Amino acid sequence: MNIKISLKVLKISFKVICSFWIKKFNDFLIILNTMGFFWNKQHLQNSDISHISGKNISSQFPGNSCLLLSIIIPLLFIMELYSNPRWRISAESGFYQRNQLENKKSVHFVSRLNGYLKFQNRSGSNLWWLSLRLKPEFYQDVSSYMAIKMITKGQYLYHKSRIGIGMGLDIRRYLYLNTPEDISLDLFELSGIFSCQLAKQYQLVCYPAYYYQDISNYPKQNLDALKTKIYLSRAYHNQLNMGAGIYLEHFSVMNRAFTITQLKPETNKGYRYGPEVYLELNRILYFSARYSFLWHQSEITRDPSFEQYIRILFGKTILSNLTILCLVDYYWNDLTLKDEEEIPALYVPFDTENRIDLKIERPFKEHLVYYIRGGYFKEDFTIRNFTAQGWQFLLGFEYTH
Repeated sequence: MNIKISLKVLKISFKVICSFWIKKFNDFLIILNTMGFFWNKQHLQNSDISHISGKNISSQFPGNSCLLLSIIIPLLFIMELYSNPRWRISAESGFYQRNQLENKKSVHFVSRLNGYLKFQNRSGSNLWWLSLRLKPEFYQDVSSYMAIKMITKGQYLYHKSRIGIGMGLDIRRYLYLNTPEDISLDLFELSGIFSCQLAKQYQLVCYPAYYYQDISNYPKQNLDALKTKIYLSRAYHNQLNMGAGIYLEHFSVMNRAFTITQLKPETNKGYRYGPEVYLELNRILYFSARYSFLWHQSEITRDPSFEQYIRILFGKTILSNLTILCLVDYYWNDLTLKDEEEIPALYVPFDTENRIDLKIERPFKEHLVYYIRGGYFKEDFTIRNFTAQGWQFLLGFEYTH
């Protein structure tokens, strides 16, 4: 009896404490949101498009981020009670070289930080995890610019016998400041996970998902999509895993292009579909490869239009304390438009950063690693007059806890 009363008291106390912190954080975030509103209002008054109606303009700066933070931050305190958080922080600096007009090359300074926090818990047949990542990047160019990337991912899985079921969450916000036009990209993805063990070595997995993407500034672009991935994979003694599947997506794009007199919307609907294959080897070395070929059909493109994506990761430890990592992460497309003026309504994938990297790392202490990294990077915005690219050479460290 005393034990039951004690448990009830603890439960009530826990609810009261959580309610208190949620209220405090909500009050704090409301203040931040209010400050952000007045800053945005002042910014608009100084812009060239201040004559456009405030009702339309205010939609350019939604408060969704504060709403998400008011949910995520209190959860961190709760998760701290049920999991052992792991975190890591890394920093790197160096130089990158890019081509300019008339085949001239210029060398500039680049610096990046990367903070990562992960909560994970396994209890019987249940597994969940939540990760948070913050990545500020600073580029010194003719006019210096900065990128800030905030990524929140989570997943819940329940597995019993040969059946697995779960759901996933992916929320991102990318900010590009001091570019020709400041850009913000927001992404929200809610996915399901269904798996079935067909035989001892074969597994069928399905990932249905709803996907929302928002690109700010003018023209403002909103994208809604329903997609699914279906894979059939086979594992060989936990050392080799390979599979093939199909990707299906139906998307709808709305672009709100500013004109002098009105807000003119443009729409575009279409499909992306095609095969995907992957291979993962973890024996003497680690090697993984994934390739996608997608046909692209929409109201503003001509056939044939297609997209391709390839990702290759290689890792090998040599000389007992040196690790070599090689990454190829590349996306390209061949899309033919019916009318070149319709490019603002074109489907633009969220991850447009292409990389070819070679990294050599060595442990310095128990939790500390330092490394050198070199290669090519390119981040291209199809509907923006802005491209970040070049060859880079960096020195950095990573601390893991």
